Amino acid sequence: MRILNSLLNKKLVFPLMFFLASSVVTFGGDKEKKNELTGYVGTYIFLSEPKTHSFLSFKIEYERKLSNRVSLAVSMGYVPLKWSELSDSASYDFYKRFGDSFDYNQVSKPGTELIFDFGAYIYFPLPNKHTNLFLYFGNSYYWMRESHIALDNEDLHTERITNSDSFYSFLDLGFGFRYRCNERYSMRTEWRWKNLRYLFAGEEITWDFLLGLSYQF
Repeated sequence: MRILNSLLNKKLVFPLMFFLASSVVTFGGDKEKKNELTGYVGTYIFLSEPKTHSFLSFKIEYERKLSNRVSLAVSMGYVPLKWSELSDSASYDFYKRFGDSFDYNQVSKPGTELIFDFGAYIYFPLPNKHTNLFLYFGNSYYWMRESHIALDNEDLHTERITNSDSFYSFLDLGFGFRYRCNERYSMRTEWRWKNLRYLFAGEEITWDFLLGLSYQF
């Protein structure tokens, strides 16, 4: 429930309602249009100073065809990560709480990141009917959480801090390649540039490399 409330507070209502309304219209309007469900394995690469971080990612995406060339898509991704900025924040919080008098070691458990994407695909068929190139336009919402423990070196006393963070990306762009194995299954690979608007502000951006298997129904 807290995640849902956070999503609503982060202005995801409009893209979600737009997607649902479009799906309802297309479900009732044309039985020949197909749905597509894709499972992805990929790599998130965070380009930031002073380090660049990369993490394995998993994502499932639902896509609804509006025409032979245009479709809407919504997805949820999961990234197991160790988020350095949250870890640094926890270290600062421990220091403020205990100061130099608290001799401790910090242990940061692997964190979790959830990513919600809303966007549209534009497909460009190639002479080979089994092959398509495509462009992606969309936006995304990120929610991250980590747990940190301070272990006292002199006794068994411990302190715990849980940090979380979230942000909204207004512009994601991508392109990719899809190969139809048969009428039901397709292989697809995609490169996606997220948080594109931050590029002009000199802030952190993210690359997303995806490899997926799709099922049409």
